Amino acid sequence: MKASLADILAEHAGPEKATSRPRGKVSDQQFAESKHQYTDPRTGERVVSVTTVVGAFDSGDKLGRGARAAVNIERAGGDYRAEWDDKRDTGSRVHSYADLWLNGKTAEIPDEDGPWMDAFADWCDVKRPEWLVTERAGVGSVECPAGPCGVCDFTGRLGFGGRFDAIGYWDDLFTLGDFKTGKSWRPELTIQLAGYANFDGLIVYDGDGKAVDIEPLPHIDRWCGIYIRPEGVDVIECPDPSKVDGDWTADQMKAEAFQVFTNLLYVKKWSNQINRKGK
Repeated sequence: MKASLADILAEHAGPEKATSRPRGKVSDQQFAESKHQYTDPRTGERVVSVTTVVGAFDSGDKLGRGARAAVNIERAGGDYRAEWDDKRDTGSRVHSYADLWLNGKTAEIPDEDGPWMDAFADWCDVKRPEWLVTERAGVGSVECPAGPCGVCDFTGRLGFGGRFDAIGYWDDLFTLGDFKTGKSWRPELTIQLAGYANFDGLIVYDGDGKAVDIEPLPHIDRWCGIYIRPEGVDVIECPDPSKVDGDWTADQMKAEAFQVFTNLLYVKKWSNQINRKGK
């Protein structure tokens, strides 16, 4: 008889983490976990998040894609806002379950979410991934494309930070992975993973939640989106290895992806500066 997901989670259960509502001053760690805002312990600067940078990307048809999808749903008699909200909420719940799984904790999974996690459990049973690092915040900095200027406060550097889902080992490769449940948008995914992969290090917090240091990022062989869907798990490697040939290597593709990330980071910082000056 096949073990249920609850049984599997219970088998790998670890000590529960105590949770409480933060009181008084919010620490760097609480800002990172609740607001996705990250502090670089080397400078004390609160840096732009990777997901915020990705949000600045537009392939030229972002609005059009969304509008067409909404129209199609409405024509079919649906409510596009309700449908999108439901997909977003499902994705958030599945992401939370996967994080608990990775950390050997239990979860009460409602029937409607069971197919997603059954698919993930089956995939883990086949691949047997070893999860090395999960849900860690990191920071990085990169040379400002415009050199020392107002955008980078004349330091010549742009800081960024974020929190990736996991680094795991399977298929004989150390893999930087981000869990997804929706459609696969390869350019956005590639930019996001390029940011994470180029962290200078992972943030170390002290007992009070203050960011005090960074530690090295583990070795990474590949970047992947791990798409969890009821019909199965699809691991999408970025950049697309099928595009690699003699003149365009995987390392070159990764370097180009990070250059795009850097340019978008500059655009976002410039936009923030203009908005501040306009007030």
